[in-house]
Amino acid sequence: MHQYSPVLHGWRLGQHAAGHASASDYASGDFYGGKYQHTFGAKLMAAYSTRQPFEFMTSRCVTLYDHTSMKAEEEMRCEVALTLANAGAFFFIDAINPDGTLVKDVYDRIGKVTAFARPFAEKIRELQPTHFANVGIYFSMPSHIDTRENGINLRDQAAGSGNMTPSTEYPPIKELLGTARALSTANIPYRVIPGERHDLAGLKALIVNNAGFLSAEEVESIRGFVTEGGTLIATGVTSLYNLDGETTGDFQLADVFGVSYSGQMAGAVSYLCYNGAMDSLPSAPFALAARYQYILTTLPAPMVSATTCQVLARMCGTHFPVGDPVHYASIHSNPPGPVLPYAGLTVNAYGKGRCIYLYSGLLASVAHAQQRFGELLFKQYAPSGVLLSCDAPPCVDVTVLADAAGNHLLLNLVNYQLEFPNVPVYHITATLALAAGRRVIACRRISTGAALPHTPVDGGVSITLPELETMEMIEFTLADM
Repeated sequence: MHQYSPVLHGWRLGQHAAGHASASDYASGDFYGGKYQHTFGAKLMAAYSTRQPFEFMTSRCVTLYDHTSMKAEEEMRCEVALTLANAGAFFFIDAINPDGTLVKDVYDRIGKVTAFARPFAEKIRELQPTHFANVGIYFSMPSHIDTRENGINLRDQAAGSGNMTPSTEYPPIKELLGTARALSTANIPYRVIPGERHDLAGLKALIVNNAGFLSAEEVESIRGFVTEGGTLIATGVTSLYNLDGETTGDFQLADVFGVSYSGQMAGAVSYLCYNGAMDSLPSAPFALAARYQYILTTLPAPMVSATTCQVLARMCGTHFPVGDPVHYASIHSNPPGPVLPYAGLTVNAYGKGRCIYLYSGLLASVAHAQQRFGELLFKQYAPSGVLLSCDAPPCVDVTVLADAAGNHLLLNLVNYQLEFPNVPVYHITATLALAAGRRVIACRRISTGAALPHTPVDGGVSITLPELETMEMIEFTLADM
């Protein structure tokens, strides 16, 4: 087992995603980036781990650098619950005192958390399930760079860096985490797709965030996925370069995107602008109306021209250059300027499928406007075909797991709030899709073992959970009709 958490820092620490994972019995790493990094990191390790379960670690103190400030029991429960909801094994890190002693209170608290998690852990151990989702986030480690660092000596770039350096430094990684957050709050279960494996089986929608460096094999795999009926959501400079950094001057997937790179990049501030004249477009009901008319991005982005696509929104610059000390419209912010003739958000039919292209990395932002846009975008173009509906609020993280035989589904709901203790959530209703010819013969809550009423619906089964404090795992036992 190697320390695997640096995978979220890109390749600057000398780690190769598939290489380190394949050399290990299982993936294991420690993370400190909070709830949304946790849920993405768990899925990432599950995707790369040679054997399951993977191991997720974090400190029992509020940070790894604090020796005494123990986390609240409720927070520790949430961390364990989120790991189990992703079919992983959990590990708390506790630093030993200089005299070799441990603090008894720590283990009393961990003991209570372990007792809470025991029925869920036993079910994971019994079924050995994996993620069951037909929406995927593509993970391209070669793309996890910041081109603004070109020309910097690697020794200088890496000075002071380490495994604990925040993993949100590089734009593509920030966008991955922002996308994962939007999917989670939209109640869309997803899994991570390792780029090296070219395995897109079982997916209906694939999200590729600013993956600028793709091999020819990856490009053909993605093209084939769309040709056969898949939905691709691609952003930024995806496929502009091969793995050696060479480019023709246009995207390798330009025909799939339906746009062409102009050779110019937008500056540090630009906007995605919805034009009211586009209201009649059938594919834009999620549209950027009213408060979402202008969506800000603060990352450089390619300026692209439409070729075969339908333009849903355009790119908009600022009135004056960013940072100009003499010419400015507002002393602090950069208001939108004229709408430019470049495409910002497009949809393109390709083969049996379609591609939605978004010019910028605006999904990297965790602000409400950008995250809400992401939620609406994914609900429109990447809805879950596994979890047909769920009215859980954004604080509840939802995953679906399945055993290898396909006879059991686990619906996991984790109420993970930012202030503790959690406020209970009541009356969560969810509908799971079932394969043709399958039916539910039993449904029960793993926390108590009690049966949970379920209702057959067209193409699936519906349940209502009366109350959720921290975690519930609902087991559906399936059989043929």
